[in-house]
Amino acid sequence: MSIPDNLKKRLLTLFVGAPIVIGLLYIGGITFKIMMAVAMFLAFYEWFSMSKKSRHSVILALFGAIYIIVGFISIYMLRQFDEGFVFVLLLLLSVWGSDSVAYIVGKTFKGPKMSPTISPNKTWSGYIGALLGASIPFIIYNSGDDILLFLMLSVIIGIVGQSGDLMVSALKRHVKVKDTGALFPGHGGMLDRIDALLLVAPVLLFALPVIFEKVGG
Repeated sequence: MSIPDNLKKRLLTLFVGAPIVIGLLYIGGITFKIMMAVAMFLAFYEWFSMSKKSRHSVILALFGAIYIIVGFISIYMLRQFDEGFVFVLLLLLSVWGSDSVAYIVGKTFKGPKMSPTISPNKTWSGYIGALLGASIPFIIYNSGDDILLFLMLSVIIGIVGQSGDLMVSALKRHVKVKDTGALFPGHGGMLDRIDALLLVAPVLLFALPVIFEKVGG
């Protein structure tokens, strides 16, 4: 069975980009800050480029600014904890896992559409896949007595992440564009890749330190 060209591009981008991002995250310091600054600049550029095509451009621009700033600040603050590398790595892997499993399950099983007017390709089977995919990094990280806490968190991540994806899809639909950009082959623009990440990060900023303290205590 041949692999679709779009899936090939997505996998290539993931296998090339993920090690670079994780490496810069591990190094931390100025390299991590530069990566964050570049990603934030591109996210702002893509959001404002789309929002100016709407008659509600000012409202959308303000909403986008809050969404992007809060998301990036949350990621940055997560990295500042003693377990910061682990925190952000779990964030990345859970969102990537959610997105990847949702794509595979949705394409394989198809079924009823989630929101055909906003994102015609999203299905309920893919949504279930997203919840399962978000749990994989947490199961690998902790399969002991505290696994229930991490599984509950992974479900929340899956739900919030899919909400972020739908939110950006709604904006793209509103301004009649397919992708937020063309930065990543098979993936679209920067916001296409981090839309869920930016919405999930504030949740993890609150939840992960609490869970780790409870587990440690």
